[in-house]
Amino acid sequence: MNSFLKWLKPFYEAGAVQLLAASGTLLAVCVALWPHFTRWKTRARLSVEIPKGYVAEKILPQSIGNALRDEESLYAKVAKLRIRNIGKTAAVGVRVTATDFYFSDSGQCSLEAITESLLPSADARIEELPAGLTMRFSVCGCSVHGEAVSGFRVGGAPGGSGVCIGSGPARVTFSSDKPPLRHGLHFVRIVVSADAVTPTTHFLAMEVGDEVRLRFATAQERRAIRKADCDRAAVEISKG
Repeated sequence: MNSFLKWLKPFYEAGAVQLLAASGTLLAVCVALWPHFTRWKTRARLSVEIPKGYVAEKILPQSIGNALRDEESLYAKVAKLRIRNIGKTAAVGVRVTATDFYFSDSGQCSLEAITESLLPSADARIEELPAGLTMRFSVCGCSVHGEAVSGFRVGGAPGGSGVCIGSGPARVTFSSDKPPLRHGLHFVRIVVSADAVTPTTHFLAMEVGDEVRLRFATAQERRAIRKADCDRAAVEISKG
């Protein structure tokens, strides 16, 4: 026994025993953390996709009122974005919230008086988004019926109702709690989130006219948006 302890003494003095003890502790910590790392590695992750040169889609046709003549119909133009699950597990409760709206005039951004809005899903209700698959959300839309045009509204095309007056054209009214967007360049800050998924923020650019072209904001445009945020945050303080 004494000879064995004498043999171990040089290793102890060199710190080998302490090294083994520290290695065992580190191994125990790694084993305890491994399930958490595995869950993090295989977590759901969401990305936003917009096809290059994307223009609002035309949706044909929809009836808009029982009083309308059978041959009359309503169609819509809707700008959509895709949310793809690039993780390895399903994402539950995917949602896209448009938090802030800006209008660009000569390179300067100003905040628009449009309330925060949860963008509606353009697909059938999906409770879970499996890994690798996508779902679409409506950013804005416009309803058209003959010469009656609703203008592009945030969240999708508004519903409409019409009344026939004699043999003349139907008088159409559109219902929406969002005002029509002005023609020009708009920016939207969106937050993409889901249950147990870290929210991410993205900036969209909408070129609104007779059509809507949807793309991501450039770095220069994002700087203009940040400047508008700083101007909004600035307050005056009275010291009495």
